[in-house]
Amino acid sequence: MRTDDAIDKLCDIAPIIADIGEKAKNDQEFKDFLANYNKAKDNRMFVLRVLPVLVKNYKEDMYAILSIWTEKPIEEIKEQSIGVTVKELKAIFEDEDIRAFFSSFSEPKKTAEE
Repeated sequence: MRTDDAIDKLCDIAPIIADIGEKAKNDQEFKDFLANYNKAKDNRMFVLRVLPVLVKNYKEDMYAILSIWTEKPIEEIKEQSIGVTVKELKAIFEDEDIRAFFSSFSEPKKTAEE
């Protein structure tokens, strides 16, 4: 994807991701997921574990992100096979910058001194 196209898509997706971020701050299930996630695990494992939480809790937001990223109408995404949807979501959430964004909502770990 050309940088120019990617920037346009990211600008369109950013408000949706910010909205998810605001919702996730109060989402105990999501916070629990992040608290229990071992950051040493590889990117694939992160994606496989975070996707079900995000899709279950933020389904319409995920459709909107996919719609922008794939340039397909939301209705087409809803009608496509689950395999295609999972593949498209994986491609987005395997991106290190997007992964770092969602990981930023985890609570900092307390040190022994705290």
